[in-house]
Amino acid sequence: MNELQAIELELRGEEPWEVLHFHSVGSTMDEARARIAELHRGSWLLVVADTQSAGRGRQGRGWSSESGGMYATIAFATTRPVGACSGLSLMVGVVACEVLAALGATLRLKWPNDLLDADGRKVGGILIEVAQHAEGAIVLVGIGLNVANPIALGEENRLYAPGHLAVFAPYDTEPFRLAPLIAKQLRRCWHSFEREGLAPFVEPWKRLCSHIDSTIEVQTDQGTRRGRCCGVDSDGALLLEDNGRITRVVSGHVSSLG
Repeated sequence: MNELQAIELELRGEEPWEVLHFHSVGSTMDEARARIAELHRGSWLLVVADTQSAGRGRQGRGWSSESGGMYATIAFATTRPVGACSGLSLMVGVVACEVLAALGATLRLKWPNDLLDADGRKVGGILIEVAQHAEGAIVLVGIGLNVANPIALGEENRLYAPGHLAVFAPYDTEPFRLAPLIAKQLRRCWHSFEREGLAPFVEPWKRLCSHIDSTIEVQTDQGTRRGRCCGVDSDGALLLEDNGRITRVVSGHVSSLG
């Protein structure tokens, strides 16, 4: 059984899926974006690659994507408007942590889209793209996980101390098998997100957050914000408390101060 057949087998019996597997590709996000218009109505698309030559993280930073990691994009159309998809990366983080916990990995989340191991090293990241569509929005969810891949000092890894995901066999040597597990759980949880937004996932996210109740700094386009992290709101904005005042932060880079 080849990789594509194994992925399709894992998704069998679920709602309609179209699956693509590449041994090497520029970017799974680019492939998904190019093919989303061809999807049959009601289908979701899963694109998986063993390596990427042009993988990227937030703000266009390069993401090292050598053989031995998991690189995937999940794409679908929704009638939910673009503005109503805020906070989606947090929901995806909760889904990924819960799926991987069942396979032996204890992970934490760092706002807004990083997956960390128990020692605070970055083992994965999430990239969300949402575009206007005639009947709502097109959503692309990119996920990259370090499993057994060598980690080069790309742009992302110069900013974060990288680590490797510790999972049970066979996922440690066949990381592509992780993609359909995350994809099908994401699709199940999407039904709740589509009805209620991020609200059902706020408390699970707080329980998994690596810096909850810690004093943190957030580098934003407007300058540095400092305060105690007290969670997120239903739009996914980070909530900082400083001298009894709550401040919402919608984007930025978190540094923990203790």
